[in-house]
Amino acid sequence: MRLVPITSKEQARRFKLLPVIAVDLGFSGHRPTTGVAWVLPSSTGGKKFGFGAAVEAVANLSNTLKDVVLVLESPLSAAFGPVGNPRPRGGFEVKPQARWWSVGPGAATALSALFFLRELYSQLRTAGTTIHLVEGFVSGKASCDHMRVAVALRDGFRGERSCKWHSVANGGDVISALDWLDSKRTKLPPLIVQPLRV
Repeated sequence: MRLVPITSKEQARRFKLLPVIAVDLGFSGHRPTTGVAWVLPSSTGGKKFGFGAAVEAVANLSNTLKDVVLVLESPLSAAFGPVGNPRPRGGFEVKPQARWWSVGPGAATALSALFFLRELYSQLRTAGTTIHLVEGFVSGKASCDHMRVAVALRDGFRGERSCKWHSVANGGDVISALDWLDSKRTKLPPLIVQPLRV
């Protein structure tokens, strides 16, 4: 398996007809709080899973595919200012309300994403699948229903729902989640899709 970031809107447009799996991570130890929605050649659907079962479901949905887009609702990059302090990755994390990657729910979800991607890689290690990774961004009250968020991210990536696209702002240091998983090869951070309605 290969994890490759989608880094531009042009790439996203080219890949929108690929199979898409969108995941809104929940990190509960007791309840199924992770929403997974997909469009594959053989099926379209969605379901809530516990965290571990969600990794297994995404692996099962992906393991026979050559290419699949994974939209993961979680900060998949980190940004630091010139003196090394955390900073917002762009205006989308500042307005209308501050939702930085480095505090509160953003930090917890980023941690869960690292474990999710690591376990997914472990389960798909021998598969010939290339996973094209995109970050999903939903905040505030709209982010409470994990299944609705997963569907909105899936449909937003495919162009079936209005969304905004964001790149991580330059200036200072930016670290991709893929760098955390494999520090030997620096990668650009994934593009961010933000549905306008959930």
